[in-house]
Amino acid sequence: MSPRRPAHGTRTGRVPDVIHFEALGAEARQLERETRRAIRCGDLPTGHVCLIVPESVQAYLLTGGDVLGEDLTAARALVDMALNRTGNVYVQPHQAFHSDLAVKAKAAETIKHLASWYRNNGTRFDDQLPYS
Repeated sequence: MSPRRPAHGTRTGRVPDVIHFEALGAEARQLERETRRAIRCGDLPTGHVCLIVPESVQAYLLTGGDVLGEDLTAARALVDMALNRTGNVYVQPHQAFHSDLAVKAKAAETIKHLASWYRNNGTRFDDQLPYS
């Protein structure tokens, strides 16, 4: 996202680089684990910050309601960029998971895809996923 909006995550006080929508429970925990692993391995930059937003917040943002929190302001900026096609926003559709292995596999694939964005200097992903 460039230029960055002046919104910050409440946990870190830093601007999120990525907002993961519809990630709850086991999926959110695994995304956090994979993000930390990717930073340790050098696949993501050390200052990378992600924000995990539940589906209910995404639905609220799409209604055009007022945005009152810093996290919501950041999420609203990304939703607007995606809808207006003014930014390259990577969003995976919600999927039901039937096992811990499925959750781990999705998180690993998400972070792998995200790392390709950084490797390509924020210009493109290595591949286009088979859904929009």
